[in-house]
Amino acid sequence: MSSLVDRFGTNKEKEKEGIWFTVHVDEETKIETKFRITRQGVANPKFIKAAEKLTKPYRSMGDNIPTLLALELQKKAYVQVCILDWENVDLGKGLLDFTPENLKLFCDALPDLLNLLMTTSNDASYFQDSLEADVKN
Repeated sequence: MSSLVDRFGTNKEKEKEGIWFTVHVDEETKIETKFRITRQGVANPKFIKAAEKLTKPYRSMGDNIPTLLALELQKKAYVQVCILDWENVDLGKGLLDFTPENLKLFCDALPDLLNLLMTTSNDASYFQDSLEADVKN
């Protein structure tokens, strides 16, 4: 029988420092494309601060903020603070260094991959110590 802490508890250091998440492995070269991402949401004070700053101009709207605008602001906050680094990202013209400009190119070119990263950052299981043990076994 596992406790609630075992099931839902996370490693706060992983949430803060990020985890490496592999999104693709080239079959020929075995080179991995991966991203270092942190948690989004209430577990990440930097994310909360960025979201508050981005939503400040819209506070007068209260709960009437349009859904698409709310999602766009969440995405901007995520990109600003939750994607910390990457390895082997190639958008078809060679490997890209991790820079703010290249991050914007990535987000514009591969929105579905950005959504996958955001979903992963929201999944507590990626930030638990037990996941590492499961992957190694």
